[in-house]
Amino acid sequence: MKTSGEEVKTLEITFPNFLHDSVVPLLKYLDTKREKYTVRKESGSYFELIRNMTKLKRAVIVKREWNSATELAKERAAILLREQLGKADMRLQESQRRLEKAEEAYRHLREQLGKTDMRSQESQRRMEKA
Repeated sequence: MKTSGEEVKTLEITFPNFLHDSVVPLLKYLDTKREKYTVRKESGSYFELIRNMTKLKRAVIVKREWNSATELAKERAAILLREQLGKADMRLQESQRRLEKAEEAYRHLREQLGKTDMRSQESQRRMEKA
């Protein structure tokens, strides 16, 4: 029973307050759950998922083969370069040996020419004296 001093309290529910107090937090909660349990549909079907995985595996294999072939080509080029450098070094050494022989022959000829000049000068002096 109510006494005359008590006022009747009425419950006023307005739509914006109801949305703000009850529905908005519930929607936020459900949004977080939806994000947590959502399955991505990027690949579409299981078949597409398997096909994409197969393509990815093939691409990885091709990349490995490419890297391997590139590495082998680099190694082969390095070997060929070393061989060419070795041959060039041998040719250089042979040229240096020939140059040394030619210089030795030149010195020998100069010595002989010097001796021949000295002999000719001696024979001219003898002829002049006689």
